[in-house]
Amino acid sequence: MTKLGFRRSFAGLSIELRDFIQAELFSWILIFLFLDYNISGAIFSSNWYQYTVNIVEFASSDFFILIGWVVCIWRLLLGGARRINSRAFVLAIIFCIASIITSQQLLPALMALFALWIWVSGGQNSRAAAAIMFAMSSRLLWSHLIFNAFSREIVDVDTFFVGKAVVFAVKGAEVHENIVRVPSGHSIAIMEGCSSFANVASSLLGWVIFSKIERAAWCRRDIYVGVAIVITQVFLNVVRIFLMAQSLGYYEYWHNGLGSQFYVFIAAASVVIISVNGSKWAGRS
Repeated sequence: MTKLGFRRSFAGLSIELRDFIQAELFSWILIFLFLDYNISGAIFSSNWYQYTVNIVEFASSDFFILIGWVVCIWRLLLGGARRINSRAFVLAIIFCIASIITSQQLLPALMALFALWIWVSGGQNSRAAAAIMFAMSSRLLWSHLIFNAFSREIVDVDTFFVGKAVVFAVKGAEVHENIVRVPSGHSIAIMEGCSSFANVASSLLGWVIFSKIERAAWCRRDIYVGVAIVITQVFLNVVRIFLMAQSLGYYEYWHNGLGSQFYVFIAAASVVIISVNGSKWAGRS
């Protein structure tokens, strides 16, 4: 009786696995990865208030990532009712276990591997979700590695544009290495934190997300939309630093005051507007 009952229960499990579609499996893994990356730290945190503050700051500073999780699941569920086998179910468990034992800093690398699995396992909707996962992984990990390797060169690009603009607009202004000085004696140093690179990385993630909301497949003209977003972000950052170089009051307003929040809003809004309208334009035959 015991063996028969075990076989029946095992057969029932097999039926459940056959009825479990691939989109649901991938969606549950995505939810697990999201919880592991954003919430699991609270379990081991001795300061719940500070951890909550960190989560709120993360959500407000890069809300494109939060939107990305939702759009990924939505695209996966649109992918159709492709069945899974026991091998895929076991691989899903391995992914979840690996995410638990992997440090938060390396979890984006695991996200990239999961995106590769999604890419090779499904159709256009699954590949759209995979593209978003790749973009999120790049924003959370790979972009930081690239910036650390080429930070000096990236800052030099920002300094070049800002310096040219200030020297052209303010008579007697000077630029020495990464320091911009105006005749009044006010000067600013353009550092890594002032670089356009972080904004470009976040804006490209937003571009991928809103492009995949519009349609699953890529078009050749999508690249022009991405280039337009990069140029816009660099331009907005150069304008902000240009204004900060004018005087101490301007610096305080655009670096620490209301102007900094206004800049973040304009930068994010430009990504949404260009991505949505640009994706519609790119998709027209």
